[in-house]
Amino acid sequence: MASNPELLGIYGGVKGEDEIIKYIGSHRQKKIATTYDSFPFVCDVLISQGLDPYKDFFLFVDEWHQLFNSYKFRNQAAKHLLEYAANFERKTYVSATPVPREYWLKELQDLPEYILEWPSALKVNVNSNLVKDPLAYMARLCKSKLENGGDDNYHIFNNSVEGITKMVRLAGLLPEDCRIVCSQNTSRYSKKSNQEKLGEYRIQTTLDPVKPFNFYTSTCFEGQDIFDKNGRIFIVSEPHKDHTKVDIMTTLPQICGRIRDSKYNAEINQFYAESPYKDVSLEEYKESIKSQVEEAERDAVLLNQTSDNCKELLKGYINKAPFLDVVKDKIVVDENLANLEIVNYGIVNGQYAMQCNMNASLAEAGFNVTNDLEAYNPCKELKNLVSIEKTPFKEIFEEYASIRENNGLYNLNCFRRNQIEIEKPLVKEAYEVLGASKVREMKYHQSNIKREIIKREHETKDTKVFLMLDEMLPRQVSIPKSEIKEILTDIYKELGMTQKAKATDLKK
Repeated sequence: MASNPELLGIYGGVKGEDEIIKYIGSHRQKKIATTYDSFPFVCDVLISQGLDPYKDFFLFVDEWHQLFNSYKFRNQAAKHLLEYAANFERKTYVSATPVPREYWLKELQDLPEYILEWPSALKVNVNSNLVKDPLAYMARLCKSKLENGGDDNYHIFNNSVEGITKMVRLAGLLPEDCRIVCSQNTSRYSKKSNQEKLGEYRIQTTLDPVKPFNFYTSTCFEGQDIFDKNGRIFIVSEPHKDHTKVDIMTTLPQICGRIRDSKYNAEINQFYAESPYKDVSLEEYKESIKSQVEEAERDAVLLNQTSDNCKELLKGYINKAPFLDVVKDKIVVDENLANLEIVNYGIVNGQYAMQCNMNASLAEAGFNVTNDLEAYNPCKELKNLVSIEKTPFKEIFEEYASIRENNGLYNLNCFRRNQIEIEKPLVKEAYEVLGASKVREMKYHQSNIKREIIKREHETKDTKVFLMLDEMLPRQVSIPKSEIKEILTDIYKELGMTQKAKATDLKK
């Protein structure tokens, strides 16, 4: 690497076999840093050159809790690393925020544990606040800072590009006010890239200049150095997105150390909402997982007694069965996946279940805990503001209508009106185009409201037909022409058109 010529970095296919061979031939002392995915490849290249990595090298796995956390979605990479690592005579797994020992990866459970205690460790205070709508609360705080100024800069950690987009738009932040750091890649779960979701707000890196408002997804929760002497940290979690709920024992301490030089490093601010109620305690969930593991073990014994042809036929079932896996043609139970399920359930439905649980988790992790909403005077009025995301359309529309009818003069009403218009644009459109009485008459039925808006907003019938058809047809499925003609007939009737729907109409 450029900053350390004695160290060879292997990541993402940047270096190949020739570079590794050249490096080991020209360096007496060999230091190689690699990703999980490239680790087996590096070992194989060393072996091909007559070296024995298992005896000649010392294996150092940093932040090993990430190996546990990513075990499910990076399953093959994690398994291959653990398989190769087991052969090393000298190795250590290091983490400042380890997973509780009872949930350690099975491959590590026989290793001794050493705990280093730092007597001069900084004691951090977490101002942890339970609010109804964390995104709106944080956005209102940003808006207040935008209006009133201040020397401090906000560093906001929220593992959702959609959530970050909501905050910046609701706060009225301009692109020049923000630095947004997230992955450049498109998620397999989303059709849009992160840049498309952000629109005019450009994705940047931690090397770009600090802005008054800095937002980070999990790509910056660990392993990134941020420098800002005036930086304040805010952690924002959303009630209906489990991936935004950071683990208090492992991830939150990592976030605390991201800004290396801030004068506010002893202070962290947290906004969260309670997880939706689950009528299953953590202990009950553990017992449920234990039963599933025992059942999987019985299935594995039976399946291993079948022929290879039978196993091949049952591959689909094995791949979908919880905790079953195939290792070297043998069906085995993956206890690591079971432990990961328990830990994740404990985060979502334990730590975030209620405020007393959160406070206890923070104290157990070594933090001082306060619940001081008075510290955010411009925002304490938002504490009980209901989240829009899961609220029925009827309730949001009536709230919006009330705000509009009262002219929205009160500061909170102005903010709430803006929030509804950003998150639920149909509400504003329905109120302005149809009026509150008509929406109530239509019993708040959103599909009917959309069609009625199309009928009123567009002059030409062809445009109305096209937009109404586009609204009514399902996406990405094949639809028989006869079915489309029936839908067209209904649209014609609704628009007062006497003509009969024909197949040729579809070509218009």
